[in-house]
Amino acid sequence: MSYGFQHLDSILDALPEQVVVIDGSGVIKYVNQSWETFGLNNGGQSIDWLGINYLKECDLACEAGDLSALEVVAGITSVLEGEVPIYQVDYPCHSPYQQRWFTMRITPFEFEQQRLFLIVHLDVTARKLAENEVKRLAHHDSLTKVANRRRFDEFYDREWRRCQRRSDPLCLALVDIDYFKELNDTFGHQVGDRCLIEVSQLLDQYCGRSCDLCARYGGDEFAIVWSGMALKQAQVLTDRILHELTTIEISGVVPRHAVDLTLSIGLVEVYPSDQIAMSDAIQYVDDLLYQSKENGRAQVTASVLKFDEKGGGLSDRA
Repeated sequence: MSYGFQHLDSILDALPEQVVVIDGSGVIKYVNQSWETFGLNNGGQSIDWLGINYLKECDLACEAGDLSALEVVAGITSVLEGEVPIYQVDYPCHSPYQQRWFTMRITPFEFEQQRLFLIVHLDVTARKLAENEVKRLAHHDSLTKVANRRRFDEFYDREWRRCQRRSDPLCLALVDIDYFKELNDTFGHQVGDRCLIEVSQLLDQYCGRSCDLCARYGGDEFAIVWSGMALKQAQVLTDRILHELTTIEISGVVPRHAVDLTLSIGLVEVYPSDQIAMSDAIQYVDDLLYQSKENGRAQVTASVLKFDEKGGGLSDRA
């Protein structure tokens, strides 16, 4: 290949990393065998990469919908123009058959009195999958597999701010398993755990959008966030939950219907604003949950929390 790289071919071709050398305008001057093989496997045809403009290829990727290519182009350009000495970024490069991530690093070097730039792409899929698994475990309850309290706090904060920007409603539900302590004492913790799992799976079925979340809030209590949903629609879902709960049978219980599993639910609709704090909504829905328990359990108590401009405080509407 050009620029006298021929004597390095055997060394560079042995590397698993994809190696590319470009000049100051982005024109490719060298690629190693790993680069060519990756391009062949993903493009389906052999390409003579020498002379192709690397930056223009990234622009084409942007036009095809790869938004990460925008960041890559900006980073490479900053090195080409001498704004930063090196640039490195992790980016997704998923195929229809698997998830993949790569680290791209660009560094300048001098060769035959010309300033060139070495770009290396390293497959970091194994590391990313491991990181994602660690993150998943850190944000999910180990027993029920739904989100844990930490994940709830992060999600609730994000959706609260998003709904405030968009002037959208947010519905928040607190769900408690009735007489859970008595159930544990009578049938044992294994049956109690089975109840927690069954309830969590049921609740999670009603959180199918990316702006929904079911989380284990603590003990036998669960929280649901329905972002961008009005109270009327959320009440339909909670009513369905209570109805479907009656069809659940807990394995390991003799006789089969010995466990009368019921839920008490507090449900609030709120339009997030500067006048209403996130903690206000949580406290209010907790009060609604307490009302459900006081009124006989196995029911939903729902209301709207809003800011009363005339009174200068919070008010509710059943």
